[in-house]
Amino acid sequence: MIHRPTALALAVAALLSMGGCAADVGTGIAELGTGEWRFEALDPAADAQDVELIRGAQGGVHIWTSVRVVGLVPARVTMELVTEPVDGSLLPERSVVEVDLDDPREETAGMHELIGWPAVVSRPGCVVDRELRLSITLTDQDGATAYDERIVVPRGTDMPACE
Repeated sequence: MIHRPTALALAVAALLSMGGCAADVGTGIAELGTGEWRFEALDPAADAQDVELIRGAQGGVHIWTSVRVVGLVPARVTMELVTEPVDGSLLPERSVVEVDLDDPREETAGMHELIGWPAVVSRPGCVVDRELRLSITLTDQDGATAYDERIVVPRGTDMPACE
């Protein structure tokens, strides 16, 4: 198992080595993942990865998203989370909220996380088993920005028909 600081260092190195990625967008670096109660990495080298569609307690459907960030002030960060089918068949779903990022442990000083944010999917029957782009932009109060995106394939059963 890779120790967290080493995993973050590898993620930062990987992001910096990828042209057109987080390093080009702002002064921070983000790593988009999934997970309801802990960060679960999504492989940036994978073409697409399966994620589970979750039925919420109030009847909605979402994908659990989590993010790790370096280079941003963690208080009062504006988060823009966008989901859209890769094929452009639906308009993007966008949410913009203000969040506070957590510092998970002393040994990961400088890295902050937001764990278990529900990316709402209003038409789950239209995206189940299809490639979906998840993208996140984080902007701190000083204007520093971090961005990341992943292609995922939402999986779920008993979803309503696509209308």
